[in-house]
Amino acid sequence: MNKDSIEEIYRREFDQLYKYTPACTRNQALAEEITQESFLRLLERMERETIGDPHRWLFRVARNLVVDGFRAGDPQRLAGTSSRASTPEAACAASELQRRVLRALSTLPEVQRECIALREYGGFRYSQIAEQLGISVDQVKVQLFRARRKLRSILEESK
Repeated sequence: MNKDSIEEIYRREFDQLYKYTPACTRNQALAEEITQESFLRLLERMERETIGDPHRWLFRVARNLVVDGFRAGDPQRLAGTSSRASTPEAACAASELQRRVLRALSTLPEVQRECIALREYGGFRYSQIAEQLGISVDQVKVQLFRARRKLRSILEESK
């Protein structure tokens, strides 16, 4: 393994992975933990073998960590979130918007929530989402359409 390669992967993938995990967990601290654990597992794996597509590998690990936590019934997943805005007013507004979006996401069925998170926060193409979730590309499109429609309705109602 080349040290520069993990650093380059980290620089390239961190932001997307870090945006994806809060959408799945609804908990900023847990999202940070899952993001960190995903990169640690990537580092360990890269010491033993070559990873063909680190982007997809990282998101699969993060998704599995989220699913494992839900299966374990982790109550921390429903906690609040924090924001990284530059002023207190911006932080408050961003935090409130983030809470509204995460609350709306939490009402979606799991497959819709994962499709939205992978597409909007992970930057995955439809075909990659389909492969990741084990569904057809057409089903990904249907789930995204339904999820967006429901999110739009929920967010308009909560204004």
